[in-house]
Amino acid sequence: MRAPADGDVVWKPAQMMKIGRTVLAIEEPLAEALASIEAVADEALSPEEAGAPPSEPRAAEGTSFQPADVAPSGALAAAPAAGVKTEGRRAGWSAADMLVMAAALAILALSLAGLVWLLRGR
Repeated sequence: MRAPADGDVVWKPAQMMKIGRTVLAIEEPLAEALASIEAVADEALSPEEAGAPPSEPRAAEGTSFQPADVAPSGALAAAPAAGVKTEGRRAGWSAADMLVMAAALAILALSLAGLVWLLRGR
């Protein structure tokens, strides 16, 4: 069978392709392993193994959590991540922010100085 010149062809594992005197074939051991796992019947779990069913999510104290918050477009409404405190956060830069910015500016300055040095030598 010839592959069409104007489009893509899906290469299935059972197919072989001959290019000159070389024959190529796909071998997907992962797909075969997954297929054999999926073919096995499921085992029933005992109540001890199954554990308790998941509980309803609870809101942190002082917040209002409503899982049904949906924006008009159908997307979930924007809300702070669970467990992240947004109150009491200072505006401005911390010492770590300043240190990172200083290191970045130093690297940028050294890079520019090196570039000037390289271009002057020519």
